[in-house]
Amino acid sequence: MMSCYIIRKLNESRKIPDELYKTEMELVFYPKNNKKSLSSDLHNVEELYDMEKREVKIRYFSYVANQIIHSHYFEIYQYFDETVSGFYFNSDRSRGNGIYYVEIDEFFEVLTEVARVYANGEIAFTRNAEGKFVLVWGE
Repeated sequence: MMSCYIIRKLNESRKIPDELYKTEMELVFYPKNNKKSLSSDLHNVEELYDMEKREVKIRYFSYVANQIIHSHYFEIYQYFDETVSGFYFNSDRSRGNGIYYVEIDEFFEVLTEVARVYANGEIAFTRNAEGKFVLVWGE
């Protein structure tokens, strides 16, 4: 969430190009299940949203960032081996329509490109011996 806020602020202060903030992202959208009230268990995505009615939607990163900044729901999705594949999110305004899912790789591509452009150099992220992400500067 914090990365989205930082990128929005970088865009507002004209420190990254608008084209980057408007990078198109592929999201999966699941519509609200009309059988359940949104006042029920917020953490039961399968009951609140129709996970069988999968729609691919293209949205700008700016849209994704604002949804995450104002998130009503945000949950990281992990496989059984605990690797992260992506996350579900929606805002207080969009929760009545449905929920979005984005692949973590696609999200990190935008974050990495923003960091590269802002730092005005080549950078990459890697994991250290403890498994934490660290920034690696290019030549």
